[in-house]
Amino acid sequence: NAAGDGFIQLAGWGGEGNAPLAFGLGCVVCGREENWVTVERQTDGGYQAELCGHFRLRVAGDEPLRVRLLWLFLRLLDEPGRQRRGCRTLDGRTPFVAQMQIAAWFGLPQSNVSRIEGYWRTADWANLLSLKSAEVLTVELRERIVGVFAAFPWRTMLEVYDDLHTQGVKVTYDQVCQVARESGWRQLRETLGQRYHFSAEDFRPRDGWLVQQGLALQEQLVARLEGLGGLTPEEHLAHDEVRSLAAEVGVATPPPLKALPWMLRVEQ
Repeated sequence: NAAGDGFIQLAGWGGEGNAPLAFGLGCVVCGREENWVTVERQTDGGYQAELCGHFRLRVAGDEPLRVRLLWLFLRLLDEPGRQRRGCRTLDGRTPFVAQMQIAAWFGLPQSNVSRIEGYWRTADWANLLSLKSAEVLTVELRERIVGVFAAFPWRTMLEVYDDLHTQGVKVTYDQVCQVARESGWRQLRETLGQRYHFSAEDFRPRDGWLVQQGLALQEQLVARLEGLGGLTPEEHLAHDEVRSLAAEVGVATPPPLKALPWMLRVEQ
């Protein structure tokens, strides 16, 4: 149940028959009356935690990832030494809290619980932690979004979202923006926009960018020639005229560092 302070609290669940979790005369397994927790390193490198007593776990409900990690933790709980009815997991376990109960508590389809557990089991952290929106951003959905980016590079994020929505793809606008950012498409599109004019009808380099590249190359060649003996007065004049004309139209490039003679570079 959702508490008024934004936290999520779970109704008591004792597995089969809603058996109580605490006993007034101490633990029937270890005999100790106080609560305790131990963690041990296993020979295979893993860790095993054992809890005994009455505990309460509270998790804020403001982020879906917090809630997801909570129910994953509950699904990891086993009751040692007791044969339990129910479906076994792919790793041969029969968790203390069933998938059906997790789905009921957190308002999830049971298929979602199974899929997300698969992400945990296979260490698929990209999908497990994809929580920019409430829906799961799967690898298949990422590929679908990137496919639209590649087919229509001139489209905005909103246009891509509208196109996917028209095709019946269950996706949110935030997910489209997330994929654009994490895949590098947003940065690539900005760079393309600086260098190329592209639309549904045309894809060509921008004139200003081409001129800048030509001027930069010219500056590099002039700098090398200066290091080899310099330009003639006529070549200097022609070079200065080109730079002046470029400055007039606002596409001048900053001059490169002056090249040094070969022996001076060695001495430095």
